[in-house]
Amino acid sequence: MILNNFKRKDKKPADEKQLSGYQLGSTIREKIDAQFQITGNKLNSWQDIIGKKTTSGIVIFLWVTSFCYFLYSILSVIIKH
Repeated sequence: MILNNFKRKDKKPADEKQLSGYQLGSTIREKIDAQFQITGNKLNSWQDIIGKKTTSGIVIFLWVTSFCYFLYSILSVIIKH
């Protein structure tokens, strides 16, 4: 950044020191994130499978109900006449 013809440098400490438990916490956080990712993927796949089976069951139920009603209406007309 230039201000009044002086070039300022974004100063950073020469040696950025990390806290003693930073690496341990970072490693634990990465492993937990990876485990959550695996668990989330498994839950999503199960949810997808259950959703497809439920949807298929509902569609089949509707088709069978419609067919039974169609047969009932046809047979009621045939039998009455």
